[in-house]
Amino acid sequence: MFKNTFLPALLSFSLTLALAGCGETLGDPPNIVADADGGDDSQYDAGHQSTHTDGGGTDVPTNDASLPPAPDPDDAGNHTQDAGQADSGEDAPTEFELSVIDEMNLARTAPKEYAETYIAPLSGQFSELYFNECIEEMKAMAPVGALSHADGLWRMARAHAVTQGATGEVGHDRTDGSSFSDVVRSYGTFTAAGENISYGKNTARGIVIQLLVDDGIESRGHRKNLLSSTFTSTGVGFAPHTYYRYECVIDYAANWKDK
Repeated sequence: MFKNTFLPALLSFSLTLALAGCGETLGDPPNIVADADGGDDSQYDAGHQSTHTDGGGTDVPTNDASLPPAPDPDDAGNHTQDAGQADSGEDAPTEFELSVIDEMNLARTAPKEYAETYIAPLSGQFSELYFNECIEEMKAMAPVGALSHADGLWRMARAHAVTQGATGEVGHDRTDGSSFSDVVRSYGTFTAAGENISYGKNTARGIVIQLLVDDGIESRGHRKNLLSSTFTSTGVGFAPHTYYRYECVIDYAANWKDK
């Protein structure tokens, strides 16, 4: 629990697992990233007084014809998920969870346009180093393929979001003590897998921009996972979090097959 613990301005975690034969290499250790006040980022404006740096709750309209059409605003960047409705017991992804995939794919398939249109206008809301680096990296990179929803990855992500959110804890380890690398093998087979976790955001665009800028995270592990050309499948789980209000778990994999 963290109610009496000072936490950084942003909180999220990233982890990457690659398999090569019988060996495995775990990526950078978990990093911390979340809105420290757990506020509703859909209501953020430049005058909001807080000790944290907001990760992009403000959505920027665009008339740039070179940018592929974004998903309907109600299903993507402007879509807001209420924490009380996040775990509704569905046996399939919610509209909001799928909208996070749409938003990630917008960034992956048109990185230059996404950076210029949605991230660049947020100058002053992030550390200059990470903010500028993210924009320049995305402007220079080639587009990567869109991620496809995988049921097994969604089930794994949703299970972690629901169970961890109820405890108020953070990180990749599951509430029963098992690790990400233990759990992922029980849901499917793969050649590489990774996980990002965002806390405190409740819009698809806010979540994605928070992870892309990766403010204060030396490894840039969230950005690397989100923009990796290795990953082809994903699953998003969103649930209430007792301290940060919202938790969004995003699992990625290459050559994924559900078990």
